[in-house]
Amino acid sequence: MIIVILLMAGAGYIAKALTVSGACMSFLVGASVYIGFSLQGFLLLLLFFSTSTLCSKYKKRKKNAH
Repeated sequence: MIIVILLMAGAGYIAKALTVSGACMSFLVGASVYIGFSLQGFLLLLLFFSTSTLCSKYKKRKKNAH
């Protein structure tokens, strides 16, 4: 599972959703949550990251035009 978390952090960086430091921290936080709260806690964190990324990118061009 740690490898999956590492791959997901790398994918976030490649997708330009995270910086290098953000990808490193997302790996550390993801691994810590998985170790402490097992799969359920990790899935909740994944849901939060996914929805917050989508919401921040929603109509980004229109917002930047203002």
